[in-house]
Amino acid sequence: MADPSAVAHAPGLSIAESPVAVSLLRVRSPDTGLTTALGDAFGLEWPTRPNTVGEGRVRAAWLAPGEWALFDAAEVLAAPVTAALGERLHHLSDVSAGRRLWRVEGERARELLAKGCGLDIHPRSFPPGSCAQTVLAQVAILLIAPGGDGAFSIIADATLAAHLRLWFAEAVQEFIA
Repeated sequence: MADPSAVAHAPGLSIAESPVAVSLLRVRSPDTGLTTALGDAFGLEWPTRPNTVGEGRVRAAWLAPGEWALFDAAEVLAAPVTAALGERLHHLSDVSAGRRLWRVEGERARELLAKGCGLDIHPRSFPPGSCAQTVLAQVAILLIAPGGDGAFSIIADATLAAHLRLWFAEAVQEFIA
């Protein structure tokens, strides 16, 4: 039986879709002490520069000043976030039900993504540890550069999943011999 999460395959290319556990953390007036405390709480160098990702006990992606996507459920993140932030004004919300994850991997992944995304994703412009909010196939996404697993991660609104599935299925056709 075929993998139910597989969206499309072609030589040198694999695309799979799955649910994703993701929460949004917003903090009013973040400072170095706060980001150090968050980094210590999750065992990572907290992403403080625009469009960067930190990896530790959780993956954290910088979205905007004082806003990060944390890849785990809010119920798991709440205690360490509260311990790190104390009385600091913050908001942690689980948005997992409204998001889907696509993993695009293989030697032709960058070429495929370039068909629907205007962002320069060449490794010198978009190296490991990078993320960006951008558009793919007319859909707003969070794109995370390949790390140790060699796959791009794409997080998009779940209501647009069917559109992205169809776009991927059509876009890989030119890669099939």
